[in-house]
Amino acid sequence: MQSIARFLMGASLLTVVILLGCTRTEADPKLPEVNDQNCVPEKYTQIHDTAARNRFIDLCAKMSTYKPSKPRGW
Repeated sequence: MQSIARFLMGASLLTVVILLGCTRTEADPKLPEVNDQNCVPEKYTQIHDTAARNRFIDLCAKMSTYKPSKPRGW
């Protein structure tokens, strides 16, 4: 009885693994370069894929804006 249960469990696990390997994945769309010219609403509204657009907007928001201040001689 246990051998039949193990066989069925193994067969079902193998079936799941095989079927997961057959899923179709879409290629990531090419995102524009993150710079001041591309990080404007007119540019990122042209990206039709919502996930890619949100990823690009996040990258634009995280763009480095650090400017070191002049040293102070206190």
